[in-house]
Amino acid sequence: ADAMAITGTPIAYNADIDIRAAAYSMISYLPDYTLDAEVAFASLMTNDLDFIRDRDGNSLTKVAGVWVDHIGNCTAGDGFLIKWDGVLTTFNYPASTKAASAVDDDAELVHFPFYDGYGNPASNTFTMYISGANLEVGDEVAAYDGSTLVGAVVITSSNSLDNNLKAFAQLFDKDGFTAGNQITLKAWKANENKEYWLNFTNVSEDEFLYKGVVYPNEDGKKSILDLTLSPNGTIDNLAQYINVYPNPSNGFVTISSPEQIESLSVVNIVGQTLLELQGEEGDIRLNLSEFNPGIYFVNIVVEGQRVTKKLTIQ
Repeated sequence: ADAMAITGTPIAYNADIDIRAAAYSMISYLPDYTLDAEVAFASLMTNDLDFIRDRDGNSLTKVAGVWVDHIGNCTAGDGFLIKWDGVLTTFNYPASTKAASAVDDDAELVHFPFYDGYGNPASNTFTMYISGANLEVGDEVAAYDGSTLVGAVVITSSNSLDNNLKAFAQLFDKDGFTAGNQITLKAWKANENKEYWLNFTNVSEDEFLYKGVVYPNEDGKKSILDLTLSPNGTIDNLAQYINVYPNPSNGFVTISSPEQIESLSVVNIVGQTLLELQGEEGDIRLNLSEFNPGIYFVNIVVEGQRVTKKLTIQ
């Protein structure tokens, strides 16, 4: 059949919804009217709420003691992931005639190819609230894990809490970031139509914020970052952005770089070159399982710079 009829009794807007104790809950938005997320979920906005996240990865959460709402308007058909740290509780949507939220949807990206719905918000999601003296409204900032684009945002304000860059551990067609890998950021300056790699400082001070410079291994982590443009668009300290993993390895190795690898070689401890490859787009995967256990060196050339990484094969 080319049509399907669904009949039944609509669930009341204020039906009881159980929020599980110290766990995740997935809930639907029941009202047939629009509410600002801060109005819709006001009764849950306590110290027991870690975050509420929508299908695009936007969240209602507390950052440095301030509730930050990037969900905005809630409408019929929406669904939400709630991380609740308290005891089992019952939640009801309120009846309200208040105006809908003034929070705008995220500005649309025009340069970095990361669209709403590409990141999977049901997997680990890391939010970076970003600003920097070199960034202007309309610029774009993207997050990478090696060569994989894992999130992007348009700058809308000089206030970091207005610019929420969501990085996803799972994309809808491939893996996103890997916990423990270096966070790499790139900016597109709209008035120059030019890309720059970014240096950043994690300026998070609140005890509940994530203070690292690698991707976290827990869901819902958030940080406040101060960004500066790398000179001439190049990456400072390139070596720290190139990953050879797992290390130690059983011989199956991935090499990731934020820029295309021009060439690489694998050398043993006495200086013999055992493998040479020309670079290619994306991550490079090697099968070194026939190599004897021991220490090896991987020489990687990126943008004319040579980086050497030590590799242990068990």
